[in-house]
Amino acid sequence: RVFNKDAVKNISGDVFGRIYEFFLMKFSMSGAGAQEGGEFFTPPSLVQMIVNFIEPDHGIIHDPACGSGGMFVQTGYFVKSKNKQVNEAIRVYGTELKSNNVRLAKMNLAIHGIEGKIIEDNSFYSDPHKLVGKCDFVMANPPFNVKKIDKSKDYVKEDPRLPFGLPKADNGNYMWIQYFHSYLNDKGRAGFVMASSATDAGNSEKLIRQQLIETQNVDIIVSVGNNFFYTRSLPCHLWFLDKGKPEKNKDKILMIDARNTYRVVNSTINDFSDGQLLNLTTIVQLYRGNNEAITTAQTQHQTALKEQFETINKHYKKLAKELNKLAKELKNDDLVIAETVDYQNFENPEQAKAIFKTFEKPAPKIVEFIKELEAEIAKINKQVQEKEIEKKEATAKMKPFKEKLNKLNKPLKAYQTETTEFLKEAKQRIGDWKKLLEWFPENKYVDVEGLCKIVDLEEVKENDYSLTPGRYVGYSIQIDEDFDYKARMKEIHSELAQLNKEANDLMNQILNNC
Repeated sequence: RVFNKDAVKNISGDVFGRIYEFFLMKFSMSGAGAQEGGEFFTPPSLVQMIVNFIEPDHGIIHDPACGSGGMFVQTGYFVKSKNKQVNEAIRVYGTELKSNNVRLAKMNLAIHGIEGKIIEDNSFYSDPHKLVGKCDFVMANPPFNVKKIDKSKDYVKEDPRLPFGLPKADNGNYMWIQYFHSYLNDKGRAGFVMASSATDAGNSEKLIRQQLIETQNVDIIVSVGNNFFYTRSLPCHLWFLDKGKPEKNKDKILMIDARNTYRVVNSTINDFSDGQLLNLTTIVQLYRGNNEAITTAQTQHQTALKEQFETINKHYKKLAKELNKLAKELKNDDLVIAETVDYQNFENPEQAKAIFKTFEKPAPKIVEFIKELEAEIAKINKQVQEKEIEKKEATAKMKPFKEKLNKLNKPLKAYQTETTEFLKEAKQRIGDWKKLLEWFPENKYVDVEGLCKIVDLEEVKENDYSLTPGRYVGYSIQIDEDFDYKARMKEIHSELAQLNKEANDLMNQILNNC
């Protein structure tokens, strides 16, 4: 009943997976905890990337390690975005080892109105849905580096899902990779999360990877940095397979190194912003030959910014009215600010940035006036310290300044509180849009050093069949143009000087007391 409320139904992404992982993180579950065996619930931005890249809008969707069903939920949103009826467009099949997660997945699908078949079973030892060669899309975040799989079982030795052989390494990574490939029909696409070690694994795993690459079905590999998972700080790779690749891309693989593309959520969690996801999806669209991808992405960036600016503008108008009323009370026309901002007319990131600055610093003259008031108060305090005036006289002198200060500060602080997150999102979006244009100034795909490169199979062969993007895309120095390095260096030097002074004072006190 609690989870059937509209407030929960309307939350985007896998709310159950997020809640479950929150408790895993908080209580650091042991024993039967889902942190064992390399099992992690998939971060929403990685699920979104998988959905964006493989575009699962029809047919059979399979996740043989479905957890709480987050892949299916995000697929449902994607199908709706294409103006299709979810249960008419797709059929959902999931397999999950843990009974609690099976119940979570079933409830998750029910809450989101998705019909599907979820079976409790072990995908290493069974194929309960019998979907080999039948799936239009496979999506998964399987447990990484699972050990102690009983490879002596007849089912495992004869498993039709392992056409390239049984890996000798004591982990299940290359069993999962073969499963995903085997489930696809002749036009099917797969997107899945995999341990970073798999792209360069040696011995029997390398031989399996070589055979997989030679099928020409490996489509895209993406490197993802640390701190995307809630319960573990570890990097990973996203693999994308496509049995229906267009002829021009048959012997090509798109390598994306997204380790330097992320948004800091807090000290332990990173994710991809909506703008970053759009940019990475645009790279894939360009690789697949969509010549309108940059134009489409720019329109999406612009639309999203307008929505963000519209929200901020509502708070700005309220602020302007309050400040202008105060300006009249103070009989100071210099403090009056415009009550309207034209936030609709911008065509590029630089024009959007100018609007952002208006919202970020909405009342520069009032801020300057506040500094003058604070300076007057500081001057009176200094007079008290130097015993030029009595405290009682000082209090009387400061009163009018403090009253003005409180009146002006209150609406400004309220505005700041109300708009901090919106401003942060708008700044992120402007930066993401700007990045896209820096990468592709001529509105067409080019290899970008340190980010992406289309490689042919010959180059992969020369690199010992490695699928690690960093080997191919090179390295570029990331510079944040919005960060004031000079000012920060001054701050650091000032802090250091203060610390040295304190250290010297402390040493003198110690020497004097000896």
